[in-house]
Amino acid sequence: MVSKASSRQGSRQAIDYILSDKVLGKAVELDRNGVIGRNGTEILNEMRFVQSTNKRCLNNTISLIISPNPDVGKNLTNGQLREILHKQLEYLGLKEHQYISTSHNSTGKVHIHAIINRICKKKAYNDSWISKRAQIGAESIALALGWKTASAIQNEVKQEREIIKKSIGDLLKENKVTSFDQFLELLDKNGLAPKKVFSKVTGKLSGYTIKGHKASEIDRKLTVGRIESLLQNSGPNLKEEKQNINRSYKFKR
Repeated sequence: MVSKASSRQGSRQAIDYILSDKVLGKAVELDRNGVIGRNGTEILNEMRFVQSTNKRCLNNTISLIISPNPDVGKNLTNGQLREILHKQLEYLGLKEHQYISTSHNSTGKVHIHAIINRICKKKAYNDSWISKRAQIGAESIALALGWKTASAIQNEVKQEREIIKKSIGDLLKENKVTSFDQFLELLDKNGLAPKKVFSKVTGKLSGYTIKGHKASEIDRKLTVGRIESLLQNSGPNLKEEKQNINRSYKFKR
């Protein structure tokens, strides 16, 4: 599970944003504390009233995002999401503050948004290292729920990319390919599930993925440009490019 938090001045637009889930319309409200407003303007005015008791604090609003692991997040009920929110607010010491919280799912990955008043009982919440503390809180909640932590998932992703990289190196060592499309066909035949990605603006090829990973994130030498340069039979830098990639993957020339 991943969580991010930051202190901001706060705005009507920010509150209206979490109240709406883009293409899905009105977001699902999980919980609120100390506010009764129906929109960004009304809720912000309620928070501003409390914030007026401490005018020295400029970034007097906290934006909090909590993103459960996609594999478990899709099955969570609103009650379970609310429980995660409460655990995070309690960990951060923000449960008594004014806040409004919703869940979004328009991206296909459920996540929690919360706008929180940093001022409570005339005092400004200490936001030092708040983003780091938010992530530590998310990790502890994930462990308590028996989920994989973000760091564990990152390690798994790293290991999978290393395996993919080695597989590509072995395939290109054992097979001769002369075009980018032929390269993708070779990957597809060997279960690496390549998929072209096209620009939404120009419609042109902008990259590709391998088993759901961006090729450039597996290795910079796997970008479309570098692969095409390697496979083309012309170009002044082809020999040098092949040598550079061969050092990493031991490609067969």
